Amino acid sequence: SQAGTPAPTISFHDPQGRPVTLAAFRGRPVLVNLWATWCAPFIVEMPSLDRLAARGGDLQVLALSQDLEGRDKVDRFFREQGYGTLQ
Repeated sequence: SQAGTPAPTISFHDPQGRPVTLAAFRGRPVLVNLWATWCAPFIVEMPSLDRLAARGGDLQVLALSQDLEGRDKVDRFFREQGYGTLQ
């Protein structure tokens, strides 16, 4: 278990293209999902994550894509699948 240890300082980009680190979410519950548009198991779980994110509340769902083609591919995938909450 890594409970009580600081999150990695690796940065990622938010939906607007700004760099963010997990430290920005300090003190709040966060579910971090590393996924890719080409990975079938990840694709299967995305509708559940979208519904979870839509619930609102304190939990922040971060779907961090590992796609090398970048944000355009992810945005297109989300539109095609009809995900309304995940970004």
